[in-house]
Amino acid sequence: MSALDVATMGSLARLPWWKRPGRAERARAKEALAEVGLADRADHQFGDLSGGQRQRVLIARALTADAELLLLDEPFTGLDSANEARLEELIDRLAASGRTVMIATHEIDQAENWDLVLCLNHEQISFGTPDEALSKPVLEATYGGHIVEIPGQPDLGVLPAHHHHLGGEHR
Repeated sequence: MSALDVATMGSLARLPWWKRPGRAERARAKEALAEVGLADRADHQFGDLSGGQRQRVLIARALTADAELLLLDEPFTGLDSANEARLEELIDRLAASGRTVMIATHEIDQAENWDLVLCLNHEQISFGTPDEALSKPVLEATYGGHIVEIPGQPDLGVLPAHHHHLGGEHR
């Protein structure tokens, strides 16, 4: 399947079951590919695209469906820094255009830049701005372990909830 074929799939939900996507649907899919910066990749095979390009094609599919709400599950996983930046810029543009974008991630540094953050661990732990929702006690409850600061690094580490200290060695 080409990138255009995948993007065109977004129109299927709006068509009667017996109708195949036509010129209008393919034109909308081409517009969506242009919107995500991939107009020049429309004829490329989806499987041959990079991870970041595939993510953007899938977003183009959602745009072809006229989705007002995009639910993205770990969309930055496996992306290099250039594609991560492109995807962040695209998500910002989509949100600025009035679409709602919800992202599931384990990456705290990404969530720190978003408008609102919801932390879950079998139930809602916290919801609010990143400053409100990403405190050390919230992160410990969210990840089910203890948060430790890594010396010399700004990142936090998470010790599992069943972490034991035996004879001076960590298990």
